[in-house]
Amino acid sequence: MSNKQYWNPVFLELSVSHFKTSLEFFSDTLGFSILHTREKPDFAYLDLHKVQIMIEQVHQYAWSTGLTEYPFGRERNFQIELHDISPVYQRL
Repeated sequence: MSNKQYWNPVFLELSVSHFKTSLEFFSDTLGFSILHTREKPDFAYLDLHKVQIMIEQVHQYAWSTGLTEYPFGRERNFQIELHDISPVYQRL
């Protein structure tokens, strides 16, 4: 078995208004592992059973495809398939 980190070829990148709160939700509540972080702007690459997402604090120079105003994520649906949802339910 290889020790090489798995990097998903397709993943979500989410802009967030409260990076610390978002990171705590994904890592502590949902159980995502933090694969990579950086600051200025705050950014994290996260993984849960090969489901991978990136979150980044909204900032002045961010690449954006639409309005970055509250509430974010309008008209977005995400489906995440896990082998066992029980640990997520327990943390929630």
